Amino acid sequence: MITVNSADEIRAWPVVAGWHVAPNWTHVKIGDGAKIGEWAWIGDWAWIGNGAEIGNGVWIGGWARVGEGAKIGDGSWIGDWAFIEDEVVIAAGAVIGDWARVGEGAEIGEGAWVGDGAFIGVEVVIAAGSVVEARARVAKKKEDEDE
Repeated sequence: MITVNSADEIRAWPVVAGWHVAPNWTHVKIGDGAKIGEWAWIGDWAWIGNGAEIGNGVWIGGWARVGEGAKIGDGSWIGDWAFIEDEVVIAAGAVIGDWARVGEGAEIGEGAWVGDGAFIGVEVVIAAGSVVEARARVAKKKEDEDE
């Protein structure tokens, strides 16, 4: 795993320590302090936030966004245009579909599948092995303010 200390650092190496960025790698943004595992693939125009941790063998699609402090487990797959907000934890082997959105502080369990265009709300926990259908919406119940 490497740690990126500045965006300038990655301009010189499209393949480093076994990890790869897309052929048009100059359009990938990797934030300060981000950690990238071996054999990770980062697609064109993807954005990786400051302090994010990308595990070994992770695939991040084109135009995807991984927020600051997010942790993506080994072997996970993040689809094109997916939006992973800050401080999200995605366990090993999870799949996040194209155009899916995962809210701040949410947790996605090992091997879970979040379908294309699905919405996972803030601080929602999706159990290991669960399947969230395409375009589904999963959110916490809003607490009554009178209580």
